[in-house]
Amino acid sequence: MALATYTTSSQSDPGLDRERFRALWTRCSKGAQAGDGTAVFERLLDHYREAHRYYHTPDHIRHCLEQFDMARDEMLDPDAVELALWFHDVIYKTSGSDNELRSAEWFMSVAGGDLRADLCKRVYAMIMITVHPSEPSDSDEQIVVDIDLSSFALPWERMMRDSEAVRREMQHLSDREFYAGQIRFLDSLLNRAAFFGSAFFNRRGEAAARANVTRYLDALRARGFSAEA
Repeated sequence: MALATYTTSSQSDPGLDRERFRALWTRCSKGAQAGDGTAVFERLLDHYREAHRYYHTPDHIRHCLEQFDMARDEMLDPDAVELALWFHDVIYKTSGSDNELRSAEWFMSVAGGDLRADLCKRVYAMIMITVHPSEPSDSDEQIVVDIDLSSFALPWERMMRDSEAVRREMQHLSDREFYAGQIRFLDSLLNRAAFFGSAFFNRRGEAAARANVTRYLDALRARGFSAEA
């Protein structure tokens, strides 16, 4: 995840690979009568390039796909995982509390005519698990969660750029309100038995993520912020 600087047209965006998406869509399609995914890709990209986004951008999806590529051999159903990553933030309203639900429903609305019903149901559940409502039900759901959180294990400077990008998206909140929410969320991650639940991401990023988040929380508290809004 990083600040997006892309200004190219949807015809060729350096942060998203149209041909990769089309190949995935074709692999998952019901058959010859299904579309090739081009129209869906264009609509998807339009959402991720909305002007109010600074973090939930094409570059966030690119980062997620990079992590996916490294962990692919760990997955039971890599196509379902990849679809969930492409769509998990397609709907993002800064004041919304149901963006994941709306993203999952948007996926169903565009995929229902082309993709297999069992696959759609699985992808829907994977998108919804990024809300952290409960423990993931299987290893693929855990990997989706870990990939979505994987930027916390990036080098400190890049992680901080991402944090600043999230803050820019939430300009309707005061610093006190925003950082209180951040502190509560990040404390909840640190209080888990493992920051990353999958063996792959635990090996790769557990220590770095915990160090980064602890450092960030210490800095926020030193500035006078707390979990109380």
